Amino acid sequence: MLNPVVSFSIYFLEMLISYLFFSRVSDRKGPPWRILLIGALCFGAASAANLLYSNTVWINLISFCLVNLVFGLLCFRVKASTAAFYSLILTALMTALEVIVSFLLSSFLGNVVTDYNSNVVFLILLVIINKSLYFFTCLILTNFLVKKAPQFRLPLGLYAYPAGVFVCLALIWYICAQQTLSYHGQFLLAIVSMILFASTIILFITYQHSQERENELLLVKSRFEQLETERSYYEILEHQNRQLMTYAHDAKNHLAAIKNLNTDARVDRYIEKMSEQLSRYARHCHSGNPGLDVMINKYVTTCQLRGIRFEYDVKLCNLSLVEDFDLVAILGNLLDNALTAAEQSQAKEVYLATALRNSYQVIVVENSCDIPPVSSGDRLISTKKDSRFHGFGLTSVGKTLEKYQGDFHWDYDAARQKFAVTVMVGKNPNCLVAT
Repeated sequence: MLNPVVSFSIYFLEMLISYLFFSRVSDRKGPPWRILLIGALCFGAASAANLLYSNTVWINLISFCLVNLVFGLLCFRVKASTAAFYSLILTALMTALEVIVSFLLSSFLGNVVTDYNSNVVFLILLVIINKSLYFFTCLILTNFLVKKAPQFRLPLGLYAYPAGVFVCLALIWYICAQQTLSYHGQFLLAIVSMILFASTIILFITYQHSQERENELLLVKSRFEQLETERSYYEILEHQNRQLMTYAHDAKNHLAAIKNLNTDARVDRYIEKMSEQLSRYARHCHSGNPGLDVMINKYVTTCQLRGIRFEYDVKLCNLSLVEDFDLVAILGNLLDNALTAAEQSQAKEVYLATALRNSYQVIVVENSCDIPPVSSGDRLISTKKDSRFHGFGLTSVGKTLEKYQGDFHWDYDAARQKFAVTVMVGKNPNCLVAT
């Protein structure tokens, strides 16, 4: 009968390999520690079934395939059909490699590998060699299955370490098989082989996490620079608007004076048309907050160009307590997302409203949306091609609201085909008076 410790160790290693495989070909549904805990429970149950049925081959294959399917569905954002496909691939790959490794070792040593099943040391070595080759092959396979950007692919130089570890494991097997070492020495080499293999998996998991963290930091930096650029753009636009409005105001006064001096009706009609044209240069919004006015004017123009109906009501609250940079981060992200969704809908409508509720400034952005949003819990999932490089809009809004002790929530009305985000903005910390 298979040793319970060995069985659980084998399935734990398989869980780590499956974790790395799925995390490279799809996105995780939660933090790594929670996924590893769920994986340990799933694969632990498979190990218990293996012990219960006395290591029956066909039961092991079925349980391995099922546990990978369940693990993929519970912990990763992957479709059921795709998870089933990956599970079948992993099962077939592991089975084929075990047969190949067993055949090669038996041929090389002149022994039948099953003769070592009663020897814990050789069983550990056989399992470690099988799993190391399985792990190495899975790494190569992920580079073909991964649908992410090129920077998420593993560099070729990184494969040198698992390849070297595999060679070392094969040499350890050969040394132990010569029967020149004591059982104690063989056991120590088996422990060394386990440490080598564990270090390989830890290396790649650590590299994967550090790579993801680095790319997230680059995205945050890029978003910050974009917000800075937008803020500068709004400042320049506001300066130009003030100059243009001053010119239009003076020109209208001059035209009014000319009209008073004129007695020709045709000239009067001409002056009236010119005045109407100049009125178009006036600001659309007059909330009392220059930053908010410039942003709304910008989106009014953008919606006109993109054929989107844009309505707004900011009379009750002009968001004056929100700093300009934060206003760009909050309102810019909300309206950018709203315009993108509305443009792809039939109605093509966007609505913005602000209000005061107790001590909070409230922002409501609603847009037409024909397709229900994809979500995981409270988190929206981007439907763009490279989802890892998108979907940060509401995340940026949430982080900005932390400064104001605010929050937001979203809702989709399927009957009206409307998507709405409601934002609660608290007080500006810079405006608080110390007591």
